[in-house]
Amino acid sequence: MGSLEELTGKIIEDGKIQAQRLIDEAVENSKRELEEKAREIERTCDNIIKEAEEKADELYHQICAEKEIEIRDKNLFTKQKVIDRIFMEAFAQLKNLDIEGCKELLSRMLGEKDLSNYILILPEKYFQMETGIDTFLNSFIEKDKFPLKIVYRSLSGGFILDKDGIEENYTFETWIEVIRQEMEREVLDILYGEER
Repeated sequence: MGSLEELTGKIIEDGKIQAQRLIDEAVENSKRELEEKAREIERTCDNIIKEAEEKADELYHQICAEKEIEIRDKNLFTKQKVIDRIFMEAFAQLKNLDIEGCKELLSRMLGEKDLSNYILILPEKYFQMETGIDTFLNSFIEKDKFPLKIVYRSLSGGFILDKDGIEENYTFETWIEVIRQEMEREVLDILYGEER
């Protein structure tokens, strides 16, 4: 019986050793799997954090760009209102030009121009002051540059020269519109350069 007990003891002892080895292997395998899973989760977390940072950076730049556009638009709107007001005030002052101002304007703009064969069209408001205009325009007779005739029309200011049905428009509305278009071009060049 002693050898049976010894044999059984040895089997039990071998079984315990083998069980311990299996347990140790299982623990080691579990540790390796857990470490691999931890590294995989860490990589996933790093990727998620990186994507979140990229999206946050992209969103930040998008919001900044939108705000810059919004601020630029508000500035342009404000500047446009100021320009509108300035042109309206300028037009109002030009519209109320008296006879002396009209004479000075005509003298500066027509002084060197040969007006023969032209019709000079003036605002109706100067019709009642016609003698003042005629006296003034007599200075052009000496230079043989006097227009064939003067016509009065409902212009708000300035004048029109008509030669054979072709009109040269020197009304204040036209001047202001031309100046305004030139200014808008300059503003666009400043804002956008040559890329338009």
